[in-house]
Amino acid sequence: MKKLLTLLMIMTLLISSVPAFASPNTTSTSEYDMYMQLQNQSDEELLKNGMTTEEIDHLRSFNFNDVFTERAQLDDKTLLSMGYDRSQIKALRDIYGESQLKSIMSFVLRQPEKSDVEKISMASARGIFADLDINTTHSGGSSSYIKVSFDWEWSNLPAYFGGKDALGIVWKGTNFDGQPLNVALDESSSYHKLYEENNMVNVPSVKHDWNVTDEYGGATDEFYLGYRVEDMIGWYKSGDGVVKLVRTGSDSINEVSLKFAYGHTYVGVSTGININPVSYFIGFNWKTEMMDENSSRYSQSGKL
Repeated sequence: MKKLLTLLMIMTLLISSVPAFASPNTTSTSEYDMYMQLQNQSDEELLKNGMTTEEIDHLRSFNFNDVFTERAQLDDKTLLSMGYDRSQIKALRDIYGESQLKSIMSFVLRQPEKSDVEKISMASARGIFADLDINTTHSGGSSSYIKVSFDWEWSNLPAYFGGKDALGIVWKGTNFDGQPLNVALDESSSYHKLYEENNMVNVPSVKHDWNVTDEYGGATDEFYLGYRVEDMIGWYKSGDGVVKLVRTGSDSINEVSLKFAYGHTYVGVSTGININPVSYFIGFNWKTEMMDENSSRYSQSGKL
């Protein structure tokens, strides 16, 4: 079977036990930034970073303008169900409406260059690309456990939503002697819940269990971000959940670090997520762009 390219937007957040009064730790990123970082690299640079010629062809052939041109023709109700607000809808039609596209094509015919339409449109389209926000908050803790709550939300429907997205977590613990401490995921208290927008099957939310890949260090959850049935689109706009880590012996927990990553598929089906607790690594099935990273350590009483 022909190999498909998966381009992934990854949000990485390193968190630990924080005081109960701490405010949420929020990280944001944009599919526009991810896409432009990749497109601005030459084929030689992408090859050097581990991509194959076939993968580069997939990257170059995916055209956001085609997606946005189609969406610009949709009615307000449909666009609102995709998460666009009124100002985004106006911008979408101003940039990709029929009259504007005719103007762009006229310019291209006078000064033809490869990808001129894309360059002109992309430069002014940033505000209609989807942004992803992730929040994490300490929600409980003692000498025997640390519990972290999280939520994520897309501002609007990403340009590509036909593949699997994924969450990955890795963790490490230490005792009060500074020695490594085995901590495990409390599977009965930990979960990931998805909330569907424009639901077509009358199931507004679905609760997933974590897939534990390492008893003392890692877990994942993969899910299809969206689906399309003729002209109807259903997709998961947001999600939330809990990660509760518990000691496995009698030593008290001094510190717990938790790295959380979100992978978004642009072209392809599977994220191919890879968890390595030993090296404290979360990766996907090719050289992934690191969008953001916040590395910190916390004790039960606060940040160190």
